[in-house]
Amino acid sequence: MAGRADIRGKPRHIEVALKDYGPEQFDFGVFSSGFDANVLIELIPLSGKETRARIKYEIKTKSLSAKLTLQSARLTKSSLNKSFRQRLHNLGQDMEEWMKTA
Repeated sequence: MAGRADIRGKPRHIEVALKDYGPEQFDFGVFSSGFDANVLIELIPLSGKETRARIKYEIKTKSLSAKLTLQSARLTKSSLNKSFRQRLHNLGQDMEEWMKTA
């Protein structure tokens, strides 16, 4: 799947590929001109109605400008984590609604 995202005010072309999957995990590759990333989503069943998602990621840069962008993101890590958690929470709520209607 391909798309565009604004990263530091510039539109970037991003490709996402599902590399591997199983009953309780999904492994994605994310590719752009300056970055390559691997994202692993593990689903951990807690009970009959609840599941926890654990997300691990690794980002590799391809250029000096990408390294500088990643370094500036590290400086604002706490605010980025807060935003990321909120988006994941919203996604989880949306998925819960989708499952109710399926």
